[in-house]
Amino acid sequence: MALIKNTELGEISVSDDILLDVLEEATVSGSLKDLIWLSTSRGKIQSTIRLVSDQDIINSIFITYDEKGGATLRFCVVVKFGVSIRTVTKKLADEIAARTKELTGIYPREITILIAGVRSKNTVRRNLKVTYSYE
Repeated sequence: MALIKNTELGEISVSDDILLDVLEEATVSGSLKDLIWLSTSRGKIQSTIRLVSDQDIINSIFITYDEKGGATLRFCVVVKFGVSIRTVTKKLADEIAARTKELTGIYPREITILIAGVRSKNTVRRNLKVTYSYE
């Protein structure tokens, strides 16, 4: 499914790939590069989405759309030990929302970040859920 927006020039559809690129950009090359990593629901860290053939990472990212055209994004991450979960998740959600607004013209309705683990020398599993709403 895709996000559809009506403009004076016609109907514009934005595929899930745009949101996946935004998500990957925010975690892999953004300001949170060494503080937060995309992961599977079991805490297995993934450095990139595009080159992964592992179904676990694909199945741990959910993008849904409502009838009004708003997107809801849910994904799993692992955070670095010692950082504030509230601070890094808020910054990540805000970066994703701002970049999505810049590319599509619409803020996502809701971003849910599932903290699957905390990484120090080893990754310790966690089960925390943080949700941010926009608009």
